[in-house]
Amino acid sequence: RRLLNNGVHYVNIAGAGGTNWLLVESYRKQEGSVAREFDSWGLPTALVQAVVGRQDGRILSSGGIRFCSEIAKSVALGASMAGLALPFVRELNKNGYEGVLEYISRLEQGLKISMAGAKNLKSLADKPLLFDHSFQATVHQLRKIEGF
Repeated sequence: RRLLNNGVHYVNIAGAGGTNWLLVESYRKQEGSVAREFDSWGLPTALVQAVVGRQDGRILSSGGIRFCSEIAKSVALGASMAGLALPFVRELNKNGYEGVLEYISRLEQGLKISMAGAKNLKSLADKPLLFDHSFQATVHQLRKIEGF
């Protein structure tokens, strides 16, 4: 939020569950054993998005996003875009280029279903959000820590 308030146009929130660059770098430097301790380090993307709040479509979301429902949740939380890579790599390795195209089609169909009646992504982002008590308590706690 501070970045956005100080002139940055977009922020990519890449939460836990996506590419762990610490781990990648550790393999590159042959220091993998120490970095594995940090394999589950970080906060889920949705939680960080909820803490930051909707920021007029200035949030890009990635990190651990694997399914169309997670793309819909990211947009509902205020992201203008969601990025995912691993599912594409897996699909390419398993079924080639045609498999990737089919996967994109399945994502599109699933995203429409996940939108639960919203006409488009903009209207999905405008829907009120409902969080369970535990999630909301964690968001509140993190906002206090960060001074939001």
